[in-house]
Amino acid sequence: MNIPVMLGALAFMAIIVGIGFWSGLNVKSSKSFFLSGGSQGFFPIIATQAATSIGGGCMIGWAGFGYTFGFGVAWYGIVCIIGLAILVFTVASFFQKKGFYTIPDWICHSLGEDKVLRGTAALLAMWMLVGAWAGNAVATGTIVNQLTGLPVKTGALIGGLLVLVYCSIGGLQSVIKVDMFNFVILWLGVIILIPATLVMAGGFSNILASNPVVNHDIWPGMQAGLGWLIAVTPGMMTMQTAYQRFSASKDEKVARWGIYGTIISIVIIVAYASITGMAIRTINPEIAKGQMAVPWFVTNKLHPIFAILILGGILAALFSTSDSVLNSASANIAKDFYAGIFNPEANDKEILRAGRVATIVIGLVGIAIALYIPYIMKLLIAGYGVSAGGLLFPIFLAHYWRRTTRAGALAGMVGGFVIAFPGAFIPSVGKVLSSYFYNPILAALVISLMLTVTVSLVTRKGETVIPSEAPAS
Repeated sequence: MNIPVMLGALAFMAIIVGIGFWSGLNVKSSKSFFLSGGSQGFFPIIATQAATSIGGGCMIGWAGFGYTFGFGVAWYGIVCIIGLAILVFTVASFFQKKGFYTIPDWICHSLGEDKVLRGTAALLAMWMLVGAWAGNAVATGTIVNQLTGLPVKTGALIGGLLVLVYCSIGGLQSVIKVDMFNFVILWLGVIILIPATLVMAGGFSNILASNPVVNHDIWPGMQAGLGWLIAVTPGMMTMQTAYQRFSASKDEKVARWGIYGTIISIVIIVAYASITGMAIRTINPEIAKGQMAVPWFVTNKLHPIFAILILGGILAALFSTSDSVLNSASANIAKDFYAGIFNPEANDKEILRAGRVATIVIGLVGIAIALYIPYIMKLLIAGYGVSAGGLLFPIFLAHYWRRTTRAGALAGMVGGFVIAFPGAFIPSVGKVLSSYFYNPILAALVISLMLTVTVSLVTRKGETVIPSEAPAS
């Protein structure tokens, strides 16, 4: 146990919690809690959008991919960028103008209010968010384990509870203030870590010579390459935290720049993950799990001062993603289930209280998942794929294809989930689906698309359709 490093990292955690707690004390409305008032400018939105997307799963998990796949991690970044680019050029401006709180708000605006439709969309959106929350809790536990020797599960519990403290008080208003601080600290960590690993590994030429030739290619192989494309690109397109920040932006230009800033950040993180991962593999090729590469290097090879800064950056990234997905999931509970389904007459004070209670409940559920499945990228990718398998085509067809009906969208969401869930978590089912569709998530997407279109065409005459404000198909 390195006492100075441990104390420094704990100091960072205390600062983060303090900022979140202080900035949330004046939150008095649900709009402040879920959208930070809808008036945020360039730096807050770029910082929160980017910090949320390049969280601990990226700082640790992506570097773990770099350790295992080398430059192949670049492909993971590319599939993320594809999804974000589609968002910014399709619905970012529309979402900002409407000020929607959640994805279910959007689909119900396009097709007309329906409690079953709203509830189903909310459940699918939350699946991804809770998976990401649990994944980042595991990443926090990994860091705490390296610092203190405590079990990863204990570290996940500690980190998760700390985020709950300020997120349940200030919601997105606290989240954005924390993200602004974390955005700066995160990049300080990256700036230190890249040259440090390069030097200790003997330079770039030695890194290339020490890593397998297959890891010099950005294509990580058919299984990983297509798997990431199928699961992650649709996942980025259905990531509710991004949509929430569109509505938190003061205008359309700010909403778009939040995504541009995230894309630039991903490019830099890809360089960090590939170089750092391959360098650490050169230094120590015996690390059993790639996700342990960065924590091992920081705690065993760096001077305590630099280790504190880097671990502070990693913890900052972890907290930024964790608080964002937690707040977004609480919006589904408070706005979609509580106010949208069970108590449509709820006033703003009641919705705010529901949001705070939901934050605590979802936070505890996510921590429990983290303790049961402590594998970072498995949680993140499974969350992306299962949610996207049911959500992608129904929400975009509802917006762009005027023949979409509520029945069609509901059929697409349910059908996609019914295929994606067992495909992701039951190996025998996943194997069968892969034999026909290559990947279970691709199977879910295809089934969801077919059901949305087919059922919409069959039910169109019997359903009053409220067209969206998108261009006609």
